Amino acid sequence: MRGLRSTIRGRDRSERDDAGFTLVELLVAMGIFSVIMSLALAAVISLGRATQRVTNVADASDDLRTAFLTMDRQVRYADAVNFPGQTAGGDWWVEMRTSAVVLPKTPVCSQWNYHAVDGTLRVRSWPEGTSPTGAWRTVARQILPTGQPFSLVKAQGLQTQQELRVTLTSGRRDDAQGGRSGLDTRFVARNSNLDSPGNVDSNDDLVSDSPVCGGAAVRS
Repeated sequence: MRGLRSTIRGRDRSERDDAGFTLVELLVAMGIFSVIMSLALAAVISLGRATQRVTNVADASDDLRTAFLTMDRQVRYADAVNFPGQTAGGDWWVEMRTSAVVLPKTPVCSQWNYHAVDGTLRVRSWPEGTSPTGAWRTVARQILPTGQPFSLVKAQGLQTQQELRVTLTSGRRDDAQGGRSGLDTRFVARNSNLDSPGNVDSNDDLVSDSPVCGGAAVRS
């Protein structure tokens, strides 16, 4: 009889050992697992956003770097720069002339244009005295409409050379992923002077009295 009781107790103990987790234990385990998974997912999302932001900053900086280098080469050797203007559609433009380095080569006119709708910064060039037949070349994309991109500091007084101030912001328009980059600099037209075409604005309306390269006729 005693042996039978021991066998029954041993069987009951074995059944209790194989019974598994209780509902409370299962709920606690699931709760801990959910917390761990939430933390891991949040870390992955944060890392992804940080990576995308770095990529956006790099792309925006590359665009502005290209624009800076291209514009620097043109403005540096320009002998005349017109006052910038804006079209009814919100586009901004500025024109300049680069004098011939070796005669009898013809001076070259260049026009920079910020297209407000698609956010592109583009440039075209053509020989002075002819219609602007050069194709537009896109220099930068995703330029944001944050204000006036071009402004001219005319030569006057002790400042004997024209300066073109360029203020640009590049990046995503929705700013969802961040990653914006800015450019605010002045380019000196080293070959310009007080008598350069485009420099005179007698009535201070920010429009050149004698624009170089045709002025209003080439703003399309």
